[in-house]
Amino acid sequence: MSAKSQGLETNFDGLEPIRCPYCNKMSYPTRPQPRVRCAWCGRGFNVQLTGEDPWYEQALKDLNRALAIKTDLFLAYHNLGLAYSEIGQYEQAIAVFEKELKLSPGDADTYYLLGMSYAAATTNYRRAIECLERYLELRPDAVEQGAVRDLVDRLARLERDNGGN
Repeated sequence: MSAKSQGLETNFDGLEPIRCPYCNKMSYPTRPQPRVRCAWCGRGFNVQLTGEDPWYEQALKDLNRALAIKTDLFLAYHNLGLAYSEIGQYEQAIAVFEKELKLSPGDADTYYLLGMSYAAATTNYRRAIECLERYLELRPDAVEQGAVRDLVDRLARLERDNGGN
């Protein structure tokens, strides 16, 4: 159901408000994009703009083509990893984010995305924990700090229960 059909006005150059799945409040995106941050609770979430093809299909093609030509494009790795994560190809996302981390070893967002990909893939709990802990070191005032700490605790329990995998 669109915002207009709910009786909400459109704002920001024709962009409609989007309901946050976490706090259930309406926020206006600053521009059309596949990931937005709620103005109320500060949590990020993915959106699919009505009537548009999924952004990641073309992104996979374009970004892989760009990286075949020039292998040190930090943002191309970042967006390619996001695209793989979006479609649930976490092993590919991990490989891409690991390459991105080599280009920018101090980037907090890369550690976060890499840790979340490892956690989703459930392949290497220790590496997921390392990445998420490094993210918290680099970004101690992160809005999602509590949720990340909870995830690290759950991953540590899973690691213990699975014999250190």
